[in-house]
Amino acid sequence: MPALTRQYSDINLSFTKHPVTGDVAKLTDYTAVKRSVENIILTNFYERPFQPKLGTGITASLFEPMSTIIANQLQFLITSAIEQYEPRAKLQSVIVSADYD
Repeated sequence: MPALTRQYSDINLSFTKHPVTGDVAKLTDYTAVKRSVENIILTNFYERPFQPKLGTGITASLFEPMSTIIANQLQFLITSAIEQYEPRAKLQSVIVSADYD
C-alpha cells in the first residue's frame, strides 16, 4: 500500500463503541475510503435528503436479464458515481463481467 499524505477518517456506520473511550468508533485511511465507496455504490437515487443524484441505483437492475448492455450500464453508473462523489478514491478501473448463470 502506498503511503497516504493525509489521514482520512469517517464514523463507523455500524455504530460500534470504541473499547477505550466508549464513543462511536471511527474508520481511518483506506478503510474509511473503502466504506465510503461501498456506501455510494449501494445507495439508490433519491435515498439521501438534499442529495437526490448521489448514488448509483444499481439495485433497479437486480432482476433484469443479464446482457452486455446491462453490464456496460452498471460499469458506467459505478464509475461516474465514484468519480463524482468520492474525491479521495483513485479509480483505476471498474470491471463488470456478465455472469449468465
